[in-house]
Amino acid sequence: MKKLLVFALGISIVFFTSTSYAHQQYNITQITNNNDDDALARINDSGQMAWAGHTGLDTTKNWTMYYFDGTNTQHLADTSIIYDNINLDINNNGEVVWVNGNLSDVNTFEIMHYNGAVKKQITTNAYYDTTPRINNNGETVYVGSHGIGYQVFLYDGSSSNPIITGGQNFTPDINDNGYVAWG
Repeated sequence: MKKLLVFALGISIVFFTSTSYAHQQYNITQITNNNDDDALARINDSGQMAWAGHTGLDTTKNWTMYYFDGTNTQHLADTSIIYDNINLDINNNGEVVWVNGNLSDVNTFEIMHYNGAVKKQITTNAYYDTTPRINNNGETVYVGSHGIGYQVFLYDGSSSNPIITGGQNFTPDINDNGYVAWG
């Protein structure tokens, strides 16, 4: 059993996914106590968190997305269907984006968005959508591929549009001014 721990030191926050020695100056808060292997933890400036957890030996299946609002933990993804829920991000408003899809068909990988109250699928296409990043304005960038290179898309809160097409465009990021970078 692994536990997700938060250590606060000044303004920095460090995660450890197993029990470890803690110096007395750290404030330790245990967030999880389950049989999941908790991984891919992300935290915003308010201490809200998103992470993925899975049970079993096969780490490519049965991922569950979690959200911690500072008090309560919620399941974001439906665990009754086999999903590969990878690549997540959280902004300072507690909005979370992640990839949801069925492993038997990568063209079902879609980008999901949680605004603190409602879960919404923001892509519905035949692309393999991955690596979403969200800024504090709720704008999301992600990569989509339909077998002919990779495209970077921008979701502005209502629709997605490609901002670069073709080539090998991976790992986009977006800042609060709307500037997008990828490599």
